[in-house]
Amino acid sequence: MSTISKILGKSCPTTGTLVYTVPTGKQAQGEISIANISAIDRKFKLALLSSGATTPTNADYIFFDTPISFGGAITRLFSMGAGESVWINVTDASTLAFVVHGLEVTP
Repeated sequence: MSTISKILGKSCPTTGTLVYTVPTGKQAQGEISIANISAIDRKFKLALLSSGATTPTNADYIFFDTPISFGGAITRLFSMGAGESVWINVTDASTLAFVVHGLEVTP
């Protein structure tokens, strides 16, 4: 079992984007970091999708139109199983940076 943490995905999206999907036969845990690299406040959406899903349902959101101030950052821990995905969207511009960082392990 590997214990090396790494970048699992990253994006500065302009539309709804799958930024990371746990590979088949793996589990993942780590953190999702969102940084506002804009000169103004922005809003974002973040959802954790069930295996095989490509767009969120209302029950998938862990953040919805959440404000993040200029220069601000938010971090959220996660633990997901094979096929589950992190989906992100910036409501008004592509000036938020999302990074998924953590471990993938074989159960």
